[in-house]
Amino acid sequence: MKVVLIGRHRLLPLQEKAVKDLGMEIVRIVEKLPEDPQQLRAFLADLKREANAVLTVALPVNLLNEIKNSGLGLYMFKMDSTTANSEDEAKRWVEQKPDRRAYLPGSPIRLIEFKEIAEFQGLDVEEEIVWSSNIHRSDWKGLKAAFVGRHRLLPLQEEALKELGVEILEKIENLPSDISQLRTFVKELKQKVNAIVTVALPPHMLAEIRNAGFEVFRLGMNSSIASTEDEAKKWVAEAPDRRTYLLGRPGEPVRLLEFSNVSRIKRIAIKERTVWTSNETARSRDVELAKA
Repeated sequence: MKVVLIGRHRLLPLQEKAVKDLGMEIVRIVEKLPEDPQQLRAFLADLKREANAVLTVALPVNLLNEIKNSGLGLYMFKMDSTTANSEDEAKRWVEQKPDRRAYLPGSPIRLIEFKEIAEFQGLDVEEEIVWSSNIHRSDWKGLKAAFVGRHRLLPLQEEALKELGVEILEKIENLPSDISQLRTFVKELKQKVNAIVTVALPPHMLAEIRNAGFEVFRLGMNSSIASTEDEAKKWVAEAPDRRTYLLGRPGEPVRLLEFSNVSRIKRIAIKERTVWTSNETARSRDVELAKA
């Protein structure tokens, strides 16, 4: 099976072994996928000419659905994650199992351990638009929420949430990626707020949050690109209450974002199947991937 690897980091030795065990051949490495829907669909159509599937770590809901709808197979590395207090602590931890462990510098330092590969089979999502240019609901008066994201809310986003009755009490840049830590975090957060507002989170996080009893609201953003920052600034100036832009790496186009709606995620479940695990006794043998 020919696959395209999506990611910026080099594979760990055990990941390389898992890929080989499954009969996968990595024919191309892509650091990240286009976020503009039209560009993404064209990009995926191009990938289908040379590969049968995509292999990645974690992607937002919209990208997962686009890949699945393209006809490409989708496989995901499943990683356990925790944190370290110092780089020396992180290095000692990695040295215990260097074939499957790594750390990412930052604050805090993230420790990651490869566990398995799962085949993504689909998402079962029930979502409703609760605010847009022609939908104005106010069903959640007095609902206290936390906003998860790195960027400041746009004026029209704040207005939409206010109209819905959602009050932002906390701002959280990142949620823990380790499932056990995430569950502990949301359990403690539940004592302060009853809802989460976000733009994009990986499906497993959305599922955990929703299953913990939170209302979940997603800020819908239309995306396009500009060639230069000056072009982006002019575009934003036309509607500054709902538009913003994000700079990429040198040489990359500028990403333009325009707020369009608020949706409420009523239900979300991930359908996936483990095809390789680091636990030898539990390793799945019922999947044969055809080598191209």
